[in-house]
Amino acid sequence: TYLKNLRILKINIELCGTIATQLKSLSRIYLFVDDFKINDKYLMKLKNLKLNHIEITGKNLKVIEYKSFHSFKRIRNLKIVIRETSIKDLPANLFDLGLIPNLFIELINNTFMTQLNSNVFYPNVSIWSKFGTRNFIGGIAIRGKNELVCNCNHEWYGVWLRRWLKEKSQIETFSKLDYQNTLQVNFKVEFDKS
Repeated sequence: TYLKNLRILKINIELCGTIATQLKSLSRIYLFVDDFKINDKYLMKLKNLKLNHIEITGKNLKVIEYKSFHSFKRIRNLKIVIRETSIKDLPANLFDLGLIPNLFIELINNTFMTQLNSNVFYPNVSIWSKFGTRNFIGGIAIRGKNELVCNCNHEWYGVWLRRWLKEKSQIETFSKLDYQNTLQVNFKVEFDKS
C-alpha cells in the first residue's frame, strides 16, 4: 500500500527528509517544528516531486531563512502553508521559486506577523512588472489572526490581489467561495501617538 498523507511529524527533520524521499507517493506533508528556526537544510531533503502540499506549524518557530523553500523549484503544483507560528516577518526572496506553474501561498494565524513586504515574493519591482501574478497563479492568501499593521507597506498586496483576480478570471471562472477565501485579510490599525 502507499502512504499518501503524513499528517503530523514530530521527529528530527533529517529523518523526516529520509522518510519522505522513500515514500514515492507522498503528496502532502504536515510538519510540526519545535525549533525556533528553519533553513534550507531543514527542507532540502523533501525533494519528492509528487509532493504538492507543505504545511509548517509550531509556536516556537520565529525564523524561516530565505532559502528554505528553494529546493522545491522543480515541483509543478505546490501549496505552502505557514500556520500558527511566532514569525514576525518573512525574509526577502523566501518565495522566489521561479515559475512554478501553480504556486499557492497561505499564511494562517501567525499572531506575531506584523509586516509582509512584496520582496518576500518578488526579488525586485521589474520582476513584479514583467511576470505579474503568474509566479503565484494559485494565489496568496492571508487568513486568521495575522496581526498585519495597516500601512503603506502593504499597498502592494491590494494591487497584487486586483491584478491576480483580473488575470485569473480571464483564465477560469471563480466560485463565490474562491473569492471570499482569497480576499480574507485582517489588518490591525495602529495610530501614531506622537
